[in-house]
Amino acid sequence: MSTILKFFEEVHSVVRHSKVIILGAGASGIAAARQLQSNNINDFVIIDALPFVGGRVQNATFGGAQVELGANWIYGHGDNPIHKLAVKHGLQTVPSDKSNVTYFDHTGKRIAEKEEKEFNKALKDIGNLAKLRMQRGLVDLSARTALQLEGWHANSSLRAAIEYFGFDWELAEPPEVTSLDYAAAANGGSVIKDQPDVIPGDDFVIDERGFQYILRAECDALLGQNTSRLVLSTKITDVHYGPDNVTVFASNGDIFVADVAICTFPLAVLQSGNVKFHPSFPSWKREALFNFHATTYTKIWMRFSKRFWPLDTQFFVYADPVSRGHYPVWQTMPHLDEPILMATVVYHESQRVEQMSTKSIQKEVTQVLKRMFGPEATAPVEILVPVWKNNPLFGSSYSNWGLGMSEAHHRNLRRRLGRLWFAGEAMSRQYFGFLHGAWMDGLEVATAVEKCLLTSCEKQPDNDTGEEVNGCEADMTSRFVYQGLHL
Repeated sequence: MSTILKFFEEVHSVVRHSKVIILGAGASGIAAARQLQSNNINDFVIIDALPFVGGRVQNATFGGAQVELGANWIYGHGDNPIHKLAVKHGLQTVPSDKSNVTYFDHTGKRIAEKEEKEFNKALKDIGNLAKLRMQRGLVDLSARTALQLEGWHANSSLRAAIEYFGFDWELAEPPEVTSLDYAAAANGGSVIKDQPDVIPGDDFVIDERGFQYILRAECDALLGQNTSRLVLSTKITDVHYGPDNVTVFASNGDIFVADVAICTFPLAVLQSGNVKFHPSFPSWKREALFNFHATTYTKIWMRFSKRFWPLDTQFFVYADPVSRGHYPVWQTMPHLDEPILMATVVYHESQRVEQMSTKSIQKEVTQVLKRMFGPEATAPVEILVPVWKNNPLFGSSYSNWGLGMSEAHHRNLRRRLGRLWFAGEAMSRQYFGFLHGAWMDGLEVATAVEKCLLTSCEKQPDNDTGEEVNGCEADMTSRFVYQGLHL
């Protein structure tokens, strides 16, 4: 590597040296920097391809309002660090109440209640089922199998819509591909109650400054006058890691060298190969990466010429008679002065909608709205659809624990390579998929880096084979941890 650096220095490339490189200025990267600085490790540089901090926490002006494109909810109060930051910075939120929902069939008939109660019971029961199975050392199941064992069958359009709202809308994937033990059970169990340091809460961010503001404010505070430690609009192309240092190459020719690097790239970016790592990831790391699921949760923001829906209901859920997940979840925005609705699609529908024209989306959503509300429904005059799946800087909205992913896989996912550490929401053992998981994992990884820099850094063997993955795990410590899988 020294020969390569010498060559680039001779051709006048900018080579910047620091103690720590942090790849990514999202929640994990900012949290890691704050943790390092709290222990007087100030010689770090944060690099991001975007022209702003926040990662997948982004907002945009839509009509006359600010709307969130990515992360939108704060789950849990108490010791939730994101809630603490929201309180610290006076972030404006409103309670999100999933029980305030009306279900519609394709004729506009309002339906449900009995079936909704059945599903909620089944969702709770699969949490208990998972605990019993793990205590007995039994193999993980798909959430679909578990739901069927508990007597729930999505054998009608209504039941499919109820299931979608209670499951897919949270985890961004269907029960068929989701792990019972690690994701579905945590989504349905009484896991908030099991956490003494977490107070239940489900807050929808409506602040005009954007959800991103709390991350931007924290970044500004930690950088102070030394803003040169934040390098934006700089796309990383190659990362060379080894037992002694890490060298990072940017598309503009800049080079960054450090004793240690913390990579907070989204899971889908690590899976994509768009950033080249040298040497290539070993097979155990690639197996872990490809086994974890990078999911897509797509918001469709719509502005209308007038309101034609009631404001006393937070959610409308549409039961399409043909296609499960066809514009099923609609959220009203009574806090906004303008007539705005947000619809949500996930999984394969997200991929489909991302590739559609605005005109095609307008046609489809108008058909659904007319089925729910009749001739009073009008076409939206403006539509905003954020792109996550097809954006190479992200590739997904957040992660989900799929069937076949084990605890050992996840430890290998997190496992460092030489002086290169990995952090982010997907790397969080307890809170994968959450914004607070991203923040907490940044703190945890930075703490490990501090130990390496300030005391001793355990050298990994050259032939490191990762952790052996087998089917004999029964560790319950990091599974039943929270509800919902939004960011």
